[in-house]
Amino acid sequence: MKPFSQHLPLNVWQKSSFCQNGECAEIAKHDTDVLLRSTRSPGTVVRLTAAEWEALVLGIRAGDFDDLG
Repeated sequence: MKPFSQHLPLNVWQKSSFCQNGECAEIAKHDTDVLLRSTRSPGTVVRLTAAEWEALVLGIRAGDFDDLG
């Protein structure tokens, strides 16, 4: 695993335009990976490979996780 700083500059993190009340998931690109964190717990970062990120996005678009929301 490649090292990275969990404290990337704030302008690197992106959140959805659907974010409400500051409780959001944020993403950032790091090399070829995607970092994912919650605004409620920004110190905890999940690192996804490009393939993992693509599978997640495709699953969300296909409705695979609709029963969770």
